[in-house]
Amino acid sequence: MLRFGYHTNGFAYHSLDDALDVIAECGYDGVAIAVGRHHLNPERTAPAEKARLRDKLRELHLHAVIETGTSYALDSWNRHDPSLISPLGRERRIEHTMLAIDTAAGIGADTVTVLSGRLSAGTPADEAFEWLVDGCKLLCEYAEMHGIQLALEPFPGMYIERLNQFDLLYDAVNHGSFRMTLDLGTVHCVERYAIASILHRFGARIATVHIGDVKGSVPEHLPVGQGELPLEEILQMFEEFGFDGMISVETENHSHTAPVVAQQSIRILRDFAPRQMAIVDVREGAPLEF
Repeated sequence: MLRFGYHTNGFAYHSLDDALDVIAECGYDGVAIAVGRHHLNPERTAPAEKARLRDKLRELHLHAVIETGTSYALDSWNRHDPSLISPLGRERRIEHTMLAIDTAAGIGADTVTVLSGRLSAGTPADEAFEWLVDGCKLLCEYAEMHGIQLALEPFPGMYIERLNQFDLLYDAVNHGSFRMTLDLGTVHCVERYAIASILHRFGARIATVHIGDVKGSVPEHLPVGQGELPLEEILQMFEEFGFDGMISVETENHSHTAPVVAQQSIRILRDFAPRQMAIVDVREGAPLEF
């Protein structure tokens, strides 16, 4: 059966402990923890606190992944800077991500997600690509030592924002611990490919999934059921594929109604989720169909 989680960037006004309690009570299988200044700061969280959180997650029966795309985590003025492709400060992002990997290992999570960052004015694209490949390789090697997988999320406005760009990066990084975080709202807005084609092409590379509803071409992470995503079709495809990662609800602009949105979202997802599983072949590398 599919596993559903909730992204804590939709619980910005709750403490992490309170958010976990609500998420578990709603009936989710897991949680995507957005680490930063407010929730589980990887640069300040002591080993004892990680162990306590690991125990709490076990008690609540919540699987966890770590999300490092938290806004303003490293720079109070620039949302995602420094990034893995910043002319200055790349080392700071790598250090922060390594600490996030340490945190993931400490709490029992198995995945750390990252963003590529935005291309700075004056930075040649080929040079940025080299920086990104080198950074991802270094992080993958570190993640592998801790039993963690690194998952990069293609996202609009980022240097890596489309699936074909991720494909090039995946081949260049060429590491067993490197995978993808797939945002279903982004796919609906900016990609031309059907979900079935995406799963056939990239399914074995997808570590975790974000789901937030959308209207039109803006990936704004609306509450599930309030947009245009064909939920039943999407969940059926993931079920038939045999996807065993976590599908996390992401509604970062709705923290003011977090408990209500979380409760409504899981009810809708459970209603649409198929009851039986029919596994289809994983055709790694199969061509995408328009």
